[in-house]
Amino acid sequence: MISEGENEPTRVPDLCRMERIKWPAALINDSEHPYLKVWENKRGSKTNVLIFHEQEAYLVVLRKGADYLIPWTAYL
Repeated sequence: MISEGENEPTRVPDLCRMERIKWPAALINDSEHPYLKVWENKRGSKTNVLIFHEQEAYLVVLRKGADYLIPWTAYL
């Protein structure tokens, strides 16, 4: 959630993401608040839950498992 790049071993830290590292938990914990938009989308065979804070233009992506969610990424 704090780096960017396609190749996992060579990902580069992203200072904007680092500045907001506390935001994903707050959005996940408060995901039913009316200022957040929450929806599911499919990427190939995977299903994600997206939580978007429109005013901050900040998105949290959770990967959906059988009976759990995994924090996947978050970015501006």
